[in-house]
Amino acid sequence: SRRTARSPEQVLAALFELGGDAPLGALRRAGFGEPADTRCWMAADATHLRFARDALMLTAPPDAAPDAHEAAALAASWNAHFAGVGWLHLPAGGHGHLALLEAIEVDTLPPGAALGRKLDASMPTGRDAGKLRQWMNETQMLLHAHPVNAAREEAGRPAINSLWFWGAGALPVSAAIPCLQLWADAPLAHGLAQAAAIRAAPLPERPEVAMQEG
Repeated sequence: SRRTARSPEQVLAALFELGGDAPLGALRRAGFGEPADTRCWMAADATHLRFARDALMLTAPPDAAPDAHEAAALAASWNAHFAGVGWLHLPAGGHGHLALLEAIEVDTLPPGAALGRKLDASMPTGRDAGKLRQWMNETQMLLHAHPVNAAREEAGRPAINSLWFWGAGALPVSAAIPCLQLWADAPLAHGLAQAAAIRAAPLPERPEVAMQEG
């Protein structure tokens, strides 16, 4: 059977009976082990934008993830510039989360749905889309001239020249899935499992043994 192509994040949300307006950023943050609260959160992923022919595209080169020092420096600059917007926590690896001072209503694409597509086709929509687009444009300008990226380019590594914001919303949210146990390594999957009140564990080395024990 044929189905419409969906990103891993969208497939996970659908498995837990959640739609595109689900607070996936807050859920992923919970899956990282952070304490849940009722603030409006967005996922904020360090990314590399590049031109392909005449279009700007979101890409994921293997060396684009920041180390802990780079992530801390980028987050400090972002938080100083956007003090009136919210607080960004960006760990090593670049899978960060933004706590907004004011909730926004916006429809966004997760990175899995935007990778390799023209950036214009993946931009946010909805009531507050203009506000989020402005933040993204300012972020790109801020990171373009950042010392972290100057050092990365000098070392021949791809620049971290944007943050991809997605999954705005607040907890709590109820999720459902017809199973008692989930095995996954993705933090979003663990956050969804918490919302569905089911057990979650990392992927085992031998799935057949884990299923027997579960």
